[in-house]
Formats: sequence, structure tokens, C-alpha cells
Amino acid sequence: MSRWWLLGAVALAAGFITAVALHGERPMGGVMPYQVRGFLAAHAADAVREVEIEIGGRRDRLMRAADGTWPGVPPERGRAIELGIALLRETAPERSISGEELAGARLGGIRLADYGLNPPALTVIVRGPQLGEFSIAFGGANPLGQSRYARVGGREIWLVPRHVAEAWEEAAKSP
Repeated sequence: MSRWWLLGAVALAAGFITAVALHGERPMGGVMPYQVRGFLAAHAADAVREVEIEIGGRRDRLMRAADGTWPGVPPERGRAIELGIALLRETAPERSISGEELAGARLGGIRLADYGLNPPALTVIVRGPQLGEFSIAFGGANPLGQSRYARVGGREIWLVPRHVAEAWEEAAKSP
């Protein structure tokens, strides 16, 4: 009797392995297609016609020429601005901090200054005919140091990957 159970279990296992081998593949082999999911995802990078960067009390307003260049801007700074725009378009924010969370945090004594957002370390405003105006103020790092707090449009607070803020800090460096 136990021999028949063993043969039945082996046959069942072989059938299961065969079924998985024939039908168990994940869609696309486990690779997901890339999706643009940043704050400016709905717009092409070249839709940005003007950038305003404020850091350390200094404010720069830069206009993009029709040929896509940044007149009067050194090439390395122009590349840094383009990278910053690309990251705002392509890099997904990690999470938003809801109004309820902020209200609860305020009761616990946390203020915007605790996020490094009063005043912000860096503010970036991008403008264009199709996109209107988008502003993001970068604050301090989260406790792990992998993300930065950011205030979008003067209202919502988000956690964004650190490299997005760092790209704009590089773009903010004087010419």
C-alpha cells in the first residue's frame, strides 16, 4: 500500500513540474517595460522653455533658445539643467506625505523646518507653454539619507530620490 502512495506522489509531482514548465512562465520573462513616472511625465523634456533656480539667496532665471540650448550658460551647466529636467520627468517620487500625516506630525511637534523646507535648500521652477508652471522646493534628507523631502507646488510634500535634488544642486552652481 505504501508503495502505491509513493508512486502516486511521484506521478503527481512529475505532473505538477510538467504543468509549471509548460504554462508557468511570467509575462515578458519577468521584465517590465519602462514607464516615465516623474512629476513632468505628461510632457516632453523639450516642453520646458524656462528654468528658475533659487539657492542660498541667489536666483537664476534661464531661458531655453529655440534650438534647445541655454544661451549664456556654460555647456556643463546646460547639461546639468537638462539632466535635472529629465529626472523631474522620468524619476518617480517615492511617496507623498499626506495632509493627515502632516497634521498628526504637527501635533507631535514636527514643522516644515524639520523637513528642511522652511526655508528650502533649493527651489526649482520650470515653465513652458504646454506645461504651465511647475515648482519644487527641495529640503533635507530623510533619516536614511537616500531620499530628500520636497514640496511640490507649495502644497504637497513628497519623498524623492536623492539624485534628483543633487542634479539640481549641480545645475544651480554658478557659471
